[in-house]
Amino acid sequence: MYIENNDTPGSPFEWYELGVSLRRNEQFGEAINAFRKAEEEAVRIMEENSGLRYLDDRLDMEELRSLRDRASASIELILRIRGFVNKDLMNP
Repeated sequence: MYIENNDTPGSPFEWYELGVSLRRNEQFGEAINAFRKAEEEAVRIMEENSGLRYLDDRLDMEELRSLRDRASASIELILRIRGFVNKDLMNP
């Protein structure tokens, strides 16, 4: 669980990048939490601004959809990695 402070990511993009960094360091549980937060924040922003195509000069709704999809795929990947069992080594 993340505690809000000056180092806490503020945007879904920052949460996603944190997840990538944690995944690289094999901190899979924390990475899943960061990817979920990225997903949640992206969805929240899209829902709050559902009638708009562009939120401002920096943020496009398509970018948010893409980020949401990448975060979801990253969570699925980590769950597959953590659940992987090499049956050949288990059953000689």
